[in-house]
Amino acid sequence: MSLEEVECTFGHTFREAFQSTGRSTTIPHMGAAFVLMEPKSLVVNPGEQRSIQVSVRNVGNVVDVLRLEALGQSSRWVEIEPRELRLLPGADGVATVTFHPPRDASVAAGRTPFAVRATSAQEGNATVEEGQVEVLPFLSVVAEMVPHTVRGRRRARTELAVDNRGNVGIDLTAAGGDADGAVEVDVRDRQIRCDPGAAVLTRVDIRPVSTFWRGPVKTLPFKIDLSDTGGNTRSVEGAVVQEPLLPKWFVKAVVGALLAVLALVILWFTLLRPAVESSAGEAAEKEVQSQAAGIKADAVEAAKAATAAGGSGAGRTQEAVEQAAESAAQKKIDEALEAGTFVAKGDPIDFRLDIDPATSDAATRSFVGRVFSMTDVVLQNPRGDKGTIRIRRGADIVLEVGLENFRDLDYHYVTPLVFDGVDLRIDVDCRNEAGPCTPAVSFGGFVKPE
Repeated sequence: MSLEEVECTFGHTFREAFQSTGRSTTIPHMGAAFVLMEPKSLVVNPGEQRSIQVSVRNVGNVVDVLRLEALGQSSRWVEIEPRELRLLPGADGVATVTFHPPRDASVAAGRTPFAVRATSAQEGNATVEEGQVEVLPFLSVVAEMVPHTVRGRRRARTELAVDNRGNVGIDLTAAGGDADGAVEVDVRDRQIRCDPGAAVLTRVDIRPVSTFWRGPVKTLPFKIDLSDTGGNTRSVEGAVVQEPLLPKWFVKAVVGALLAVLALVILWFTLLRPAVESSAGEAAEKEVQSQAAGIKADAVEAAKAATAAGGSGAGRTQEAVEQAAESAAQKKIDEALEAGTFVAKGDPIDFRLDIDPATSDAATRSFVGRVFSMTDVVLQNPRGDKGTIRIRRGADIVLEVGLENFRDLDYHYVTPLVFDGVDLRIDVDCRNEAGPCTPAVSFGGFVKPE
């Protein structure tokens, strides 16, 4: 079969179409294909479909099966029917190529190249015909308040969510307010850029213009207008529920607190105060007796020494010496009791040690030359750091706690931990993935000279 015997179905000879491809005009002896597609470019709306015809000719001299397939990024939304053409030598076949891009952000607007490939089952060689499809743009923007309704007394906060479901990016200008001027709406990002298939969240602060102390709650509606570059405007509505400055339970709480205070006062004067005074008096009496005995013993020893130094001619008997010593000791005791300094437990002290946030270095409080009796410890970890904190007495560890176990933790010792002339130190092994550790420890107790 000669090339002149074959005519193209598109109004010109097959020789012209075949030679326009730059191929040889010699007809192969085995299976081969020639593909023509009209038109080679088209425009389609997302969510709709357009079709073109592809003409395929078997230019070989044997019966061949030509397999058709779509190539390129658009192949997932392109269908070819039929997918195979069984053709006699010199015979033509027609297939329909249908484009149906989905109406969503997965297919960007603009021109996209595509191709149809015909592969010979006999030879395995292939012929490719290329074209171009233009997907038209479409806008689909969904915006809402998250949450739609918020509560507050002086101010409230919500978020504006913008979801671009179209296939082109969009620039929006946000402006908030209400028709009655009852609230002020402040959008953090007034210029919003939202790409195809993306969602943007921006903070919205709502502040009622006026406040009130008591009464029922008020529902104040507001809206945010979103304007695009094309002059189109869409509104997103929300509402703030304004509560009174004094909640309903405030009066009841005040009355209850006053009654509780009154009950505690009555309980104190009728039961607790006498018991406390009695216990304190007994403890003070024991302490006074103990220290008084020590003072008297010291005075007696001093008197004996004076008597021995003065000799036997001093005219004092041992009994007289002891009586004089006891009298002097009692005088010192009475003076100390009158001054209120007889029983000395040390001076109360409280302080706080912070870890250096830049280096996590240890913090130290020196008690050289002094005795610190620690009765209270409050561990503070407000940022939820990770790691281990230790309290050391000199080189010894007296307390070790994992930072993950607490935000604030307090210990109170019945028997104090005594730091006798040694340093008190805290250190931290920080295991934060980002940022320094910033825990701290507050201490309470008594301190006195060694």
